[in-house]
Amino acid sequence: MADTGAPGYRFTRLQFTRHDAKHDTQKAYRVNLAIPETPAPEEGFPLLIMLDGNAALMEVSADLLTELSQSAAPPVLAFLAHDNDLRIDGDARAYDYTPAVNESALSAKEQRPGREYGGADGYLSFITGKVIPAISDNTPVNPEKTGLWGHSYGGIFVLHALFTRPDSFAFYAPVDPSLWWGEGYILSEEHDLLAESPADIKDKSLLVLTGSGGEAKRRPRGDRDAATLAAVYKARESVPAGETARMVERLKAAGVDAQMTTLQGLSHGETLGASLPYVFRQFAR
Repeated sequence: MADTGAPGYRFTRLQFTRHDAKHDTQKAYRVNLAIPETPAPEEGFPLLIMLDGNAALMEVSADLLTELSQSAAPPVLAFLAHDNDLRIDGDARAYDYTPAVNESALSAKEQRPGREYGGADGYLSFITGKVIPAISDNTPVNPEKTGLWGHSYGGIFVLHALFTRPDSFAFYAPVDPSLWWGEGYILSEEHDLLAESPADIKDKSLLVLTGSGGEAKRRPRGDRDAATLAAVYKARESVPAGETARMVERLKAAGVDAQMTTLQGLSHGETLGASLPYVFRQFAR
């Protein structure tokens, strides 16, 4: 669809590089940018950025985009991905989407050859300082109506942005966020924010989506043997059941426009694609 477009939307591709100071390397990224064919409002289009942009784009239908184009305020959709043809680049996203923590908290849970963590702050600066301005150069966007969507580790990134740099976006949509990662580290960021500066997130919009299917439908992939999966499942015990819902309630009490929706019968992996129509429609409102 990025090649052909869809009724109501046209596509263009932007490409980026950024310097990774930790490794002294250049990393490449792409944005498949879906732009409404309607004239831009005077204040600019709303802008929704999707992490794991290759995977997200694979889940979006032309019919959905056509429906979205007919809404009162159709958004620009930015499918941000690492610049390769993988659906999901597991190692690259693990580094870019996770906050910096003491690696000893991860060694027993997520230790895998070639996988590092802790690049979220640099990646957030890249999005806000380079990606969004480049999108604005291509089509007018409203800086007061920007949103960020992410699934799993991407959900952690969305929450990290909300808890540490809440002015980065107005709308935050984490889908089945991996709260268990880093022994529940993201919850410590929430705690610090609510204790020190809760006014910073007042009136922000938060839409959390989760699945109800648990892990029953998961199968070991080629790069995930039974032992690796067992370690991941064990790691999830670091966060009590129902903590996502309790987090939403705490944020709502702090003045966030927060809501949570459960996608019934869907496993963790299935929520990625299933969340997009719901998020798009809510954001367009």
